[in-house]
Parts: sequence; structure tokens; C-alpha cells
Amino acid sequence: MGTDIDGGVEVRPGGAGSPWSLADVLTADLPRDYDAFGLLFGVRNYAGFTPVAPGRGLPEDTSPELRRLCTVEPIHDCTWVTWAEVARIDWTASAPQVDDRIHEYRPTSAGELLVGKASHHGRAWHAVAGDHVRLVVWFDS
Repeated sequence: MGTDIDGGVEVRPGGAGSPWSLADVLTADLPRDYDAFGLLFGVRNYAGFTPVAPGRGLPEDTSPELRRLCTVEPIHDCTWVTWAEVARIDWTASAPQVDDRIHEYRPTSAGELLVGKASHHGRAWHAVAGDHVRLVVWFDS
């Protein structure tokens, strides 16, 4: 049985000090990426990353829309991270320990290509939203 991420993206349309509002972004469509889960939240942390935002719970100032969403389904391991925190991550840093899961590679004309690892980051979101966007998540297993 695997672990999936679910949750919502909240924004402050009025900037700092304004209330959070749930954005129309479907987090259920995010791929299952244990390296990202481990680095960001400490979940399925096979590579031993120091997580950026582990176990913070649901933010006290969560938008009413997201709070309602959390009452529809039972949730666990809720945490959140801001795009500003994501933008500060060094995506080129090596993992602290060897990830001993089986890795899948695909042969290409340029050599072996690792399949299933994230190759993008949140810098573009940070440039647009700055500190006025956060991702609130929980995990289903």
C-alpha cells in the first residue's frame, strides 16, 4: 500500500494580513513522489532528508473552505509549507543517505534516464506569489 498526498493550496489575494482563501488547484493530481514527500514533510523519507515542514498540523488560520474540506474525509499527518520555504530549498544538494529502493531507468540515445524522479521546483510559483501562497497537505495510506 502506497502513500498519497492530498490537500489544498491557499492564497492571500489581498496580500499580507488578509485572510487565506482556498485556490482552485487539485492536489489529488500530484504524482506520488516519496523523495519530495520526505524532503518537504518527512513522510516516506527513504533518503534521510531533514524535512522542511514536518508535522505542523492544520494551520490555525486555515481558510473556512479548506477547513470544511478537512471535515468531509478523515485526515492524518497534516502539515503545511509556504512557497517561500520551498523556494529556499537547494534542489541540487545530495541526499544524506543512500536510498536503497529499486530505481527504474530507461535507456535513451544519450544514456540511462532515471524514471519517476521530480525535476521541477516551486521557484516560478514563488516569483508570482511570494509569501502569499502555502500548500496544506495530509497523507492517505
